[in-house]
Amino acid sequence: DTAGEFLVPGVPEMSGVDRGTLLPHSGDTLIRNVNFFALSTFDIKDRYVLDGLVRRDGSSLFGPENRWATYYRVSGAWRVTEDVDLPGIDEWRLRASYGTSGLRPAYDYQYEKLEVTSGGFARRILGNPFLKPARASEVELGTNLEFGSGRYTLEYSYARKETKDQMILVPLPALAAFDSGQWQNVGALESKTHELTFASRLINTPSTSLTLNIVGDRT
Repeated sequence: DTAGEFLVPGVPEMSGVDRGTLLPHSGDTLIRNVNFFALSTFDIKDRYVLDGLVRRDGSSLFGPENRWATYYRVSGAWRVTEDVDLPGIDEWRLRASYGTSGLRPAYDYQYEKLEVTSGGFARRILGNPFLKPARASEVELGTNLEFGSGRYTLEYSYARKETKDQMILVPLPALAAFDSGQWQNVGALESKTHELTFASRLINTPSTSLTLNIVGDRT
């Protein structure tokens, strides 16, 4: 139950509400998710690192025509200074990754929604048995530098993320007789992010440590 007004301010008890604002409601939600995944990491000569992941997801939140989806991720890194001698550079690392993921809808997005009224019921939302996950893909490139005998570090990252099939409540023609519309996979969003971090170890003794970090980013 919910209520919109208390008879006594500051006393949040259901027995002290204005009965004229009391709204009873109930719900029963059952969600089933099933996931399978496999991953592996390779470290070659402490210089090259490869990492991979494959995941298979199933969820009752999606329409019966799109219960399952497959996602993956692959990444790699190269410790350049293990192969190339660079004066003044203690560690230089290049890295890259690409991966996909999915976004789940709310519980009732796939179902037809009706509202009980004094005259019977009203059609609010048309169900969508073909509703599928919003799919996001992201590529990230970056580099890490350590110099000054480990006293200074510099890190740069660039990421580009694109999300397709975002779920949006779309208005329908009056002929459809559902006044709130239907949840559909129609949205798309792209973002690009640059991030730069500089760190300096100002004090490093057995009893005291102080590091200065400067971070800048733009999305």
